[in-house]
Amino acid sequence: KSKELIKKYRDIDVHTRIPLIATIAVALIQRGFQPTTRAEIYRDRLDLLLSNWDKFRGVKRLQIDYPDAKKRFLMELAFRIHSDEIRTRKSEDKSVLRGRQVFFEELLDIYEDSLGKWGYGVSYQKIFDDLVLCGILIEERPKIYSFGHLTFQEHLVGEYISENFSVNQ
Repeated sequence: KSKELIKKYRDIDVHTRIPLIATIAVALIQRGFQPTTRAEIYRDRLDLLLSNWDKFRGVKRLQIDYPDAKKRFLMELAFRIHSDEIRTRKSEDKSVLRGRQVFFEELLDIYEDSLGKWGYGVSYQKIFDDLVLCGILIEERPKIYSFGHLTFQEHLVGEYISENFSVNQ
């Protein structure tokens, strides 16, 4: 099936030359997904990590099963890191965060901004723990976090821009 998709869809052919993308694509195909673009590969992979992986395996590791809310938070986080909108970064030495990291304290503000009233009724700590458990967020140094892989951050920034900005912007 993998070879069929590669032959049929040029975007898959081009991007599966990158080992990480190829591995993700094969894992998705083995689980019944049929991505046709790089964006679909990342979207489906995030869906797996945020909820579906546990369902496929018949286990319950994650405490909060609201993948759409988690994704919304992650999109906001990715955009703020990417666009340098993280509040304390303006007063900190930028080399401390290397343009892709965030202090733990800032995560709660981003969570509240991205999820509003819904977020107040759901444990921030449980959602945060889930995101670390599934490997989307990692602790690089004490109290400093980043995305487990930069390509997830890049994909989520693209999703955020697509949902929140017009073509003219």
